Amino acid sequence: MYAIGRDANHEMEYIGDIIASYKINDATTFTLNGTYFHDDYLQDDVYGVTAYFAHDFYPWLTLNVRGEIFRDNNGGVVGNNTSTMSYVNELRGRPYPYDYAAGTTYGELTVGVAYRPQFLHLPKGSLTIRPELRLDKSLNGTRPFNRVSPTDDPTINYANNGTNNMFWFSCDAIWAF
Repeated sequence: MYAIGRDANHEMEYIGDIIASYKINDATTFTLNGTYFHDDYLQDDVYGVTAYFAHDFYPWLTLNVRGEIFRDNNGGVVGNNTSTMSYVNELRGRPYPYDYAAGTTYGELTVGVAYRPQFLHLPKGSLTIRPELRLDKSLNGTRPFNRVSPTDDPTINYANNGTNNMFWFSCDAIWAF
């Protein structure tokens, strides 16, 4: 993909987001998020709905579940800068390597917990550990995950030769002080 350069002064992006949250009881919350994004330069529309469910089993343990359906109409928004200088060159108005997928409807399910160890007595603040399992899936038959580029040209990286799903584990820690 080639850099937008001065066209950025005339092309617009439109972003809309709405969030509704409902506290079912003292321990359980449900949140719904709707998103819409349009990019004039990429001529792309992206939209989706995400639902969040959180339940406190104990003051130190919360279950978190997230489900999402997300559509990128032509694959221009969901992408990946493929070099350490891609983003900088994009801002400079120079060509940059960029990897994008076909128009895809994505489905996603994440299940995790927030664990706040009570035995840990920090001198300041608190610690939260958040492990999670996540499954991403293409819902319309495309293969946008774990792709390999079909060309050596660093500015043209389109491939539909990957997998239609991706499963991963992640964990983070938050020290609030």
